[in-house]
Amino acid sequence: MSSAGQADEPQCGIMGSSSRRRRDGGGIRIIGGEDAGQGVFPWQVSLQMNGRHICGGTLLSNEFVLTAAHCLRSTNAKLYTVRVGEWHLQSGSGQDVAVAEGGIRKHPQFNRVRGKRFANDIALLKLWTSVDQAVDLSGTHVGPACLPPALSSADYHDYRGTDNCWLSGWGVEDAQANQLADQLQKVTGSIWTTDDLNAAWGRFSRFLPNNAVGFGDTATEGGFSACKGDSGGPLVCPKEDGSGAYDVVGVVSFGPFRCSGKPGIFTEVAAYRNWIDEIMESY
Repeated sequence: MSSAGQADEPQCGIMGSSSRRRRDGGGIRIIGGEDAGQGVFPWQVSLQMNGRHICGGTLLSNEFVLTAAHCLRSTNAKLYTVRVGEWHLQSGSGQDVAVAEGGIRKHPQFNRVRGKRFANDIALLKLWTSVDQAVDLSGTHVGPACLPPALSSADYHDYRGTDNCWLSGWGVEDAQANQLADQLQKVTGSIWTTDDLNAAWGRFSRFLPNNAVGFGDTATEGGFSACKGDSGGPLVCPKEDGSGAYDVVGVVSFGPFRCSGKPGIFTEVAAYRNWIDEIMESY
């Protein structure tokens, strides 16, 4: 999972030790989530524009970050920084890394499929400085997620129906209050099957993009979902090989009104693995 020319990438998909703590019932977060310990999701980054959090993202290697195309309204790389190792947004505990000039690569077919909302909602960011040069990687606070095998490969694993997946982010805690979380939030659950996802979205399912997965509890009260501020962030699931490592299965794309009542929609990363590899190898 390294881009060309990179020799010493850290092992991918390894959660921080705090991930094994019991659920603490810590209030209303992510929309129904709870506080995450420091370093639990070392691949989680905050994408910032002019110094303010706008979206989440996933560290894939020392030099590349995965996010959603809709997060990048401008192609001016100077407006963006990626904050790695962040835990509390307000304290600024992480380290800012600039995006390289010309380092914004949105999928060329983003939002260009007629009748499909946010189709191909995926983007890669090339960092100006390698993360291992900007951050001390000796701890557990920063590290990449694994990429899943390509949809077109013999090793492809369909994660739909998989349990024990994790969503993380600093999205709003209450859709009506519109206030971002300070401490990183987490929630665990299952990926929806295609049939169940279409049934949950009903007549609107025809607008769902082709390469997408669903995640979230649809209960209006007590459910959980990604919401504003979580966009671009990671949905990870345990690899099927039993190694304990995690693949980034989805990228937060969009969800229902007020972030409840229907599953959130995530761009399926495996469908874009070849595109991702081509970009990473081109630098």
